[in-house]
Amino acid sequence: MHLFLEYGKIYRGYRRKQRKIQKRFTFLFAERRKDRQGMNCKECEKLIPAFIAGELSDKDLESFLAHVESCPDCEEELTIQILIAEGMSRLEDGRAFDLKEEINRRMEGAEHKLRMHKVFRYMRITFEILAAIAVGTLLVFFVL
Repeated sequence: MHLFLEYGKIYRGYRRKQRKIQKRFTFLFAERRKDRQGMNCKECEKLIPAFIAGELSDKDLESFLAHVESCPDCEEELTIQILIAEGMSRLEDGRAFDLKEEINRRMEGAEHKLRMHKVFRYMRITFEILAAIAVGTLLVFFVL
């Protein structure tokens, strides 16, 4: 159990040093990356625990997924936090743990949630239009 915590601390320290070096030698890292939805790395890292817990809203989830797919640093941070959270709980239970499979399962689940949200949104709009047409037809029929 402590092995996962130690690995996470060591790896985070290494990544921080590597990022500092990159920022010093190139202007590309002077500003944090922003994807087309406007999320930057700092915002993304704050949302990782909520993503792991499954508590992100659809709007935040969409921005989060887009950013993680386009940013290798945030994808790596997500991997570390999933490793620590899931690895420790599964280690205590004595169950096997496959990190890559767990990350894929969570990402696919989040994408499925977004697809279903869009489908239900379009269905709701369709039903609202049909209801408005039905009410309009009834008003015209009873008025005439």
